[in-house]
Amino acid sequence: MSLACGTLEVDRPTKTPLADLCEAYVGYIRATKTKNSIKVDTWYLRSMFGPVCPVLEGTKERKRKETEKKRWAPNGTQIQVAYVEQITTALIAQMIDAEVQRDATAAKTANRYREILMRFLSWAVDQRGVRMPKGMNPAVKV
Repeated sequence: MSLACGTLEVDRPTKTPLADLCEAYVGYIRATKTKNSIKVDTWYLRSMFGPVCPVLEGTKERKRKETEKKRWAPNGTQIQVAYVEQITTALIAQMIDAEVQRDATAAKTANRYREILMRFLSWAVDQRGVRMPKGMNPAVKV
């Protein structure tokens, strides 16, 4: 089918579940980073995506989940997508803008969100074979 349309499967984006990729990325940073860097990067990923997988659940969420069995409620500023390939430059910019407006986040912190997301997506492309739409990391343009 793709040959008839003039595209190859290699040119088409993959469909990678965000939860699976976050789980793998946190495993990767646990093997390569210091304890404090792991904690910081995990906190930023949880802020951006919410607790989409067990490794991104914070202590509060784990305790609440164990006692009340309630699902974590997003604060409205997360990037809520099922697949990594659905992340766009516009979604990233909206999330960072919402964080800045809601919490008066400093420019340095806003840039840190972009930096960690750019690193996460670059790792996904390089190490996991994720093919983003148009072959570009959307965080680069933010």
